[in-house]
Amino acid sequence: MPGKKSRRRTLTGKSQEASLEKLTKNAELIDREIQEELSRHAPGKLGVLINEPELELGQRIQDARRMAGLTQGELAEKTKRVDAEGNGISGSVISLYERGVNRPGPREIRILCEALRISPNHLIYGDEDPFEGTGKYERYLGWARSEAELYAAMTYCLTRLHHHHKAAVMDLMMGLLRGWNKDFDREMDAKAIETYLQHADELRLELAKQREENS
Repeated sequence: MPGKKSRRRTLTGKSQEASLEKLTKNAELIDREIQEELSRHAPGKLGVLINEPELELGQRIQDARRMAGLTQGELAEKTKRVDAEGNGISGSVISLYERGVNRPGPREIRILCEALRISPNHLIYGDEDPFEGTGKYERYLGWARSEAELYAAMTYCLTRLHHHHKAAVMDLMMGLLRGWNKDFDREMDAKAIETYLQHADELRLELAKQREENS
């Protein structure tokens, strides 16, 4: 009898090793597929905006000048008064800036901002606070502005996976969570739906707030 128990334990151990090996292979396959998919696309950007706001800098200079009620020549004269050296920026150069032929350097941006009473942020980005909200995006891996929004993104990603990949991802998550909490299966059964609905309510409130801010 002891020999049979020993064989059972050995078989169980081998079965667990086989399951772990299968899970590892599935995870490696998913990683290779992700890398292959990423290689088909241009590398992502780390900037705040997808577009290039400096391309519209000339238009913003023109808009700010007109808002100030100045011609290009009048703005040129005003830049001389705010320039410590008294040189300022000529009307012909301002014209080149506004048409997008040339772009101002740091010194010229400062002089234009002082003459027009606008901030460098507004001139370059078209926004007084272009970095607002980036901290939240970094906190949630760059995919969301809140925990509820992150879970929505994760749920959507899972729905788009092939069922074999869903099973592999679920096996990986469950293996990690069971390692930290032996009763995780029971906890998941008791709290999964309640937690999902709670995040759904939070997301509804966030969407309503965003619509209100944008209206």
